[in-house]
Amino acid sequence: MTTMDDCVALYVETRDKIKALEAEHKAQLAPYREALVEVERLIMTLLNDTGAESMKTAHGTAYKASWTKASVRDWQAVLDYAVENERYDLFERRVSKQVVEELGEVPGVELERGVRVNVRRS
Repeated sequence: MTTMDDCVALYVETRDKIKALEAEHKAQLAPYREALVEVERLIMTLLNDTGAESMKTAHGTAYKASWTKASVRDWQAVLDYAVENERYDLFERRVSKQVVEELGEVPGVELERGVRVNVRRS
């Protein structure tokens, strides 16, 4: 008969194996990821040196793509600005799960709960 101890032992063993394999996989991928970064630098240099935005080759097309990242350094300054200028569009539309749980019910918000099994190492 399978006991709870057997199940927990198997769970911990399996979880540890997954973590080990993930770490091994990450280590195996590292040189390839580094190589891609280096090739990306070379491609950017070639594009910049020729003044091109893109280059088509027999193996594919390399092109420049712009990206933007906005990071909040001072939340209070952002909040003050938003209120002062009525720019609430600065914010994403979502609610705090923690606050909703504390309040219990909030009109227009559906709180979903579930139960799952977790195992902690002894």
